[in-house]
Amino acid sequence: MPQSYEIDPSLLAALGKIVTQWAWIEESLGQLLAHLLAADRAATYVITQNVSDSTITDWIRTLLSIRGVQQEDADALEQILEESNRLRAERNRLAHGLWRNGPVPGTALIHTIRPWNSEIMMDTLITEPDLQDIIVALCHLSTQFVRIGRYFGYLPRQPPLGN
Repeated sequence: MPQSYEIDPSLLAALGKIVTQWAWIEESLGQLLAHLLAADRAATYVITQNVSDSTITDWIRTLLSIRGVQQEDADALEQILEESNRLRAERNRLAHGLWRNGPVPGTALIHTIRPWNSEIMMDTLITEPDLQDIIVALCHLSTQFVRIGRYFGYLPRQPPLGN
């Protein structure tokens, strides 16, 4: 019987969740940048859509010191930005890698080319639990960005239940 070249639908569904969840992280980075710039969110959006996420996180780091954010808050934000960079690399590997079926059902091999790595070309075996771990980490990061927005006051506080 010939091998199927269709990727397992549960893997593709998880990939879709990762890509859409990352869009929220990008939006959150833009909101934080706009707040630190004391800029119009719509105007900042024009800029953030034309530069890399790593550039945005670098700008945020610089603005934290310019805006005089307390060291404790800056340290906490630095950890969140580091996690954002780590998850961005994961998302990019998954979203831009070349997918093919893995050696057993429910797995996939993702082929990536990274000229800046010691291992330029590599195949990574991925399973649904691997992808679910990334989804959970992205959801946690999204929650952190909501907390940041509420702390700095550019996102509304949660209304009481019943409103």
